[in-house]
Amino acid sequence: MIAPSTRIGPYEILTRIGAGGMGEVWRGRDTRIGRDVAMKVARSDVRDPHRFLREARVQGQLEHPAIVPVYDLAYDDADHLYFTMKRVRGVTLEAVLVGLGAGDAEMQAAYGRRKLLSAFVSVSLALEFAHSRGVVHRDLKPSNMMLGDFGEVYVLDWGIAKLFHDEAENSIEPDTATPNEKNATASGTVLGTPGYMAPEQIRGDELDARTDVYALGAILFEIVCGEQLHQARSIPLLASQTLAGVGDRVRSCCRERDVPPELEAAILGATMLDREERFPSARALSNAIERFLDGDQDLERRRALAIEHAAYAKAALGPALSEDEGPSDAARAVAMLEAGRAIALDPTCADAASTLATLMTTPPSTVPPAVHARIDRYRARDAAVAGSMGMFGWVVIACLSPFIFWMGVRDWPLTVLGIVAITVGAITTWGAGRWPAYGKLHMRIALFAAGALLFVLARLWGSLLYTPGVALGAAIALGSHPFAGKWWPYVLACVGIVLPFGLELAGVIAPSYTFDGATMTIHAHLTNLPRVPTLAFLALGDVGLVLSVGLYALTVRGDLQRAQRRLLLQTWQLQQLLPQETLAGTETGKVK
Repeated sequence: MIAPSTRIGPYEILTRIGAGGMGEVWRGRDTRIGRDVAMKVARSDVRDPHRFLREARVQGQLEHPAIVPVYDLAYDDADHLYFTMKRVRGVTLEAVLVGLGAGDAEMQAAYGRRKLLSAFVSVSLALEFAHSRGVVHRDLKPSNMMLGDFGEVYVLDWGIAKLFHDEAENSIEPDTATPNEKNATASGTVLGTPGYMAPEQIRGDELDARTDVYALGAILFEIVCGEQLHQARSIPLLASQTLAGVGDRVRSCCRERDVPPELEAAILGATMLDREERFPSARALSNAIERFLDGDQDLERRRALAIEHAAYAKAALGPALSEDEGPSDAARAVAMLEAGRAIALDPTCADAASTLATLMTTPPSTVPPAVHARIDRYRARDAAVAGSMGMFGWVVIACLSPFIFWMGVRDWPLTVLGIVAITVGAITTWGAGRWPAYGKLHMRIALFAAGALLFVLARLWGSLLYTPGVALGAAIALGSHPFAGKWWPYVLACVGIVLPFGLELAGVIAPSYTFDGATMTIHAHLTNLPRVPTLAFLALGDVGLVLSVGLYALTVRGDLQRAQRRLLLQTWQLQQLLPQETLAGTETGKVK
């Protein structure tokens, strides 16, 4: 009878660890060396000890870091059959997966996906070593995988391992004193754990290394998806699910849990119904996982860095948009820079995308100096364009000047004033576009020249005919100039109309219009009004006015269309940086 404090050979029995189908496992102490060991003792009711002996021999000959070494195999004085092995400390993969499924925070902190996949690779290579020695484990499952306290990984319980000596070099040779070895593992005997058994194992067909590959695929699915591959409640249903194939279930679960395609392909490649289509070896499966980990390690590092940059961006967002102390341009620059870096590292970083979207949809309340400099450059360019348009208007008026002399001058001082106004206005309008430093001065002179010209025209056609059209055209053309001021062109245009009309009503100057019943007579005080030159002046003047205003309208329209196109293209490019859900929030005003 095994009990604590008893002795079996040189080993002192301490505590019971667990029990299996063929024996019990105890923690013992080797009194000769002074170390703790795990001792597996055959149950007294086991009639055929050959499988127990075989487990010890198979495990003892598989010298691999991930396979627990066997120290001793013997009978004690009471005829207890036992073998001792290294005592491993840790937790089974089954316990880890149960803890992760239950949301255990300690388990989640200690066992990330990458750590479990690295352990899985170690197990796969241990199985590859066993296969190279002609051994199939046949009972791989999470409870037979131990994760040590210091990074060790062990494959446990080789009790029903299958030997196929004729298929591997350096294969393990069972003791010739076990005549029932062949019968114990003969083809047709179904041994293993339903849910992890390969289809050929359930059917009782001959087994090979790919049988263990199937079990590894089922375990990999459990690590990645957080649930068992086969979930039926009865053994017959588990067997039925296995024999039906698992491709659809694997694909469905992987899609739902956003499993990387490399891992999905590895699971599918390991769990194919036809073993000829599976990974040919455990090493091939481990290589696939290692390739993923090599890329995933870089991806995880990039995501970690993205989270750091996103945190910096979010911390700077408050000062950048502060209403109490005023927004900080420096903080905005930091937030934009850090959010951009985070998205460059990980385009799916939601925090960075949200911060960037907020900054993009909330412009600065003050114009930064760098933007001021660009505005000045654009103003200089616009001044040159506006100067060219203004020159066109002055040139049109200058071309009409000879008609004044053809019509016959009656007031030479006003005529000279008009010629001087045209000359000064043309020169200053052109100069404002060429020398931005003096742009405002030039435009003020040009505006007063336009006002003087309107007064001259008012003495030709009166204040209410033709003159308002010229005043509007001049106001639009000169008002488009960036140095003209916001309201001055329109104020002077109105003054150019109202002032002469007011002086006429006050009797200061002779009236331009007299009325006789249904007849209104225009009195031209500047020139005579002979029929041909007068009509020519009016016709050409009207065409020139339309062309001048039309040129301005076409120029502004082209600028607006180009600006709109650039804005939409830039918006589209920026949208490519952000996840679609973030963009949706931006469009509805919900990004904060």
